[in-house]
Amino acid sequence: MLDKKGEQEVLSEDELVELRDKTFELHYMAMINTSICWQQSWLLWLQEGDRNSKYFHSVMAGRRQGNTISSLILSMEVLWKVSIRFVRRFIIIF
Repeated sequence: MLDKKGEQEVLSEDELVELRDKTFELHYMAMINTSICWQQSWLLWLQEGDRNSKYFHSVMAGRRQGNTISSLILSMEVLWKVSIRFVRRFIIIF
């Protein structure tokens, strides 16, 4: 109400102080409200997880499976279920 009154007439010193205090209080409460909303959002995300997490992890698991070496052909012989250590030695040789 003081802001409308200030548009029509000059405010007294006490009214100006009250207007500044109310404006500061309004901005402070808005800042607190924003902080609370952000914290609630973060808490909900921690509880429920990101909706893309399941998809992301399934894609990465598929890539990891696709990148594994399950067999090697060595001198026209297929070697199945080779160990990582064997593959590393084989790669170092060649």
